[in-house]
Formats: sequence, structure tokens, C-alpha cells
Amino acid sequence: MLDNYDEDLKKEMKVLVIDDVVYMRAIIIDMLSRLGITNVTEADDGEKAHQLIQNNPFSLVLCDWHMPKVNGISLLRMIRFSHDTKTLPFIMVTSNQKLDDVKECIATGVSGFLLKPFELEKMEQQLADLFDDVVLHHRTLGILNEKVVEALDKQEQA
Repeated sequence: MLDNYDEDLKKEMKVLVIDDVVYMRAIIIDMLSRLGITNVTEADDGEKAHQLIQNNPFSLVLCDWHMPKVNGISLLRMIRFSHDTKTLPFIMVTSNQKLDDVKECIATGVSGFLLKPFELEKMEQQLADLFDDVVLHHRTLGILNEKVVEALDKQEQA
């Protein structure tokens, strides 16, 4: 499924994994690595994750729903309300299957779900389903970064 995508591109992608349980973060990071995605940053709560997102360009976010300080749905709202991150692909990782909560998440603009417990194949399918969006977001970040560098070069030359 993800084999159709360039290995270098997968390694370049910047993924943020957010979960307050260190063991769960390790599982997700290991699965991403087995899929060829190795540029991963981790956070243990939504507050830290929000700071990271504000200061770093990410291609994809995988976030637990239930966390201290700022939970997954609140973080998703903050991301969607920010002009700079409103299109950032966001996968909610949760054991929460309450219909009202799932509807709220969808209405807020979640890109996908991984229901715990999940296996590598489920993660690969979820990523394959939205990988074109992730690639587009990653390339947009690259284009924007190039434009920022060009603008700074022009300012420096002036």
C-alpha cells in the first residue's frame, strides 16, 4: 500500500506522535519505522504537542484522544482553527468508540482514526487512505519554506 511511495519521501516526512503513555508512543513509532517513516517527534501531552506544532512544520500528526492538560479533540480544534495548520493531516488514535465523540471528531476535521488496539496492517491502511494528503501537505511545507528562504535572501541583499 505505501510501497508505491518513494522511500526518501517517507523518510523526509515529519510526523508528530502524541500519547501520554510512553509504551504506546514506542509502539506507534516502531510501526511507522517498519513502514519506512522514521522522522518522528514525540510528545506526552497536547499542550507540549501544540507548542511543537506552532514551532515546527509537521507532515502528519498521530494523537491519542485521552491525555492530560490538552486532550486530542481540543488539540485538533486548535490545529483546525489556526490558519497555518488547518490542513495538517491528523489521525486520532483512541479506544473511544462513543458515536457522539466520533461525530464530534469528524465535525472538527479529523483526517482518520486508529482504534486501539490496532495492528501494523490497520495503520498502513489508514496511512495509505490519506497518504496523498500527507504528501501534499509535506510538499506545501517545502514550497513555503523555499519561499521564506527566498524572501529572507532578498531582504538580506537589500
